[in-house]
Amino acid sequence: MPTNRTPINRSRRSSRITPEVLAAYKLARKLYDESNVDKWGQRSEQCNRACSRLHDLLSRSCCDIDIFDTIGCEEAGRSWNEEPEEFAAALEIRRELEQAAAL
Repeated sequence: MPTNRTPINRSRRSSRITPEVLAAYKLARKLYDESNVDKWGQRSEQCNRACSRLHDLLSRSCCDIDIFDTIGCEEAGRSWNEEPEEFAAALEIRRELEQAAAL
């Protein structure tokens, strides 16, 4: 007997990227690209706050890899060998946001 139920495995993409998330990504990416890195490898406080806000808007936990840590990496390298699935998830989110920001 056929049903009209929505499949459970529907895509999360439509709900993940909202206008608020996209605006936060654009600001965080701009600050990330323009921010100078200090001798300890840290970016500006303003950049860190913007990246943290985006992380929160994406409902990512403090243990999840920051999506900006995937910049310059297209696959998990030596430093991400323990968490290749987490790296792949962060990379997918960053790619989705970059694609949406390009529109």
